[in-house]
Amino acid sequence: MHVFLFSTLFWYGTKYIVPRTYEQHSALCVELFDLSSCVAHHHHPPMLHNHRHRHRPRRQRGKRSTFIIYISVAIMFIWCYAAFYFFLVYSAVENPNSSREVKQEQKNGHAIVDVQKNLGSWILPNEIDFVKTITSCIPSDCTSINRLESKKKRGQCLQFVPETGKERIGILSPPGILSNEFYNWVIKLIETHHEELGSNSDGNNIKIELISTSHVPPYGYGKNHGWTKIIRFVTDPIALGLADIVMYQGGEMYQKSSVSSTGEVTRLIPAPQSVAVDSTIEQQLLAFDENNGVDIKEELPQALRQMIRWNCRLSHVSAHTALLTVALQEMIEDPATTATDLLSFIFSTGMKKGLDDSPKKAQLMKNKIDTTQLKRLMNDIVTKHASSFFDEENQNVGREYFNKILQTELEKTNNLSDWPCLSFWSVSNNDLLSVQKRARDLAPNCTAEHTKCSVTRDLCEEEGDVECKAPPKEKRIHSFYN
Repeated sequence: MHVFLFSTLFWYGTKYIVPRTYEQHSALCVELFDLSSCVAHHHHPPMLHNHRHRHRPRRQRGKRSTFIIYISVAIMFIWCYAAFYFFLVYSAVENPNSSREVKQEQKNGHAIVDVQKNLGSWILPNEIDFVKTITSCIPSDCTSINRLESKKKRGQCLQFVPETGKERIGILSPPGILSNEFYNWVIKLIETHHEELGSNSDGNNIKIELISTSHVPPYGYGKNHGWTKIIRFVTDPIALGLADIVMYQGGEMYQKSSVSSTGEVTRLIPAPQSVAVDSTIEQQLLAFDENNGVDIKEELPQALRQMIRWNCRLSHVSAHTALLTVALQEMIEDPATTATDLLSFIFSTGMKKGLDDSPKKAQLMKNKIDTTQLKRLMNDIVTKHASSFFDEENQNVGREYFNKILQTELEKTNNLSDWPCLSFWSVSNNDLLSVQKRARDLAPNCTAEHTKCSVTRDLCEEEGDVECKAPPKEKRIHSFYN
């Protein structure tokens, strides 16, 4: 490329800047302007002052001067080329990974676009009806958020604050690699912006505690579930979320972070039990196979039912508690808007009914909003692991089969509006260890801090009691989490 550039510049100079003879100069004037301009500028042949010049050929007369001009132009272009090359080398030394990262990012970007196009074929026919059930409740002081899915009027979203004075904000999602990465992304976002946003209208620092969990909140208001606000992360489309939850084979998602009154961010993010901290994506995505004794044909339908019922529980909570829903594809397509919504939601200062005369505005450092890792994980799940899960030729898997399950769940529950939501345990093959493990991860954790289960259904869900015939108090105390 450099040789081509130099050759082009040199050719241009010799053709248009250094004409070799008077005839070429005149032709150049005609080509670039017109003949009259050449005359106007007195482009005439040199006068012959003596006999020697009269008999010297024109080509020989201009040979020496043309050679000098050639050398001058060549030196000029060499200096320009050397300066340009030096600039490239200097940039590479200052930031040796920049060009590599740009090329890799471009490659990943094209891959993500292709993956997102392919995900369109994963959307179930009845998925739009399911999306309509996913609601939010936006406090009135979150003025930058205009979510269409919010069916509650602003100002009616309760925000419970425990006696500690810390706002407890839950980041809730089913277990999965993508949901874990979303939590890490939110932490980085807060670490970047909390100094400018982490104070209320009185200038006092807002004390918040971020807790990531897969457990649904118990039925009831803030004194039951203990949350000030809830952020629900939805992996869409449904098939992608299903692939993520089934392939995830880590430990419990009890990850905790807090922003102290001094503005310092402290957090404890334990790695999943079967995943090392520095593990690669390939190691994190432990796909099911016959070696671990799990049958995909039995696993996927039950996981789908459990995932739908998990979202049913969260939408019921959004009837009264401040809740923001973040969808994966929306986040990838417009991370800046998602970040603005999250920061406005997290750092809103209104209590109880979300009233605040001077709400905080989220001023973003857009160069710090990076969703690269989330995109890579999604790309890896789709291209390397989940494609075999949805085989149209197999009657036990595929879009039509999963769509029937979704349609049945919606019809049985009046589009997930009936109370209470269906049990995580009342699914087929609930004797599978993987189904039981997932049910425990999704059910309410009645022994968690600031949590109280006063509804029998929640106690039964925690204990795995499908029939739920008001178990005695002794049995209620004895739970999976003791």
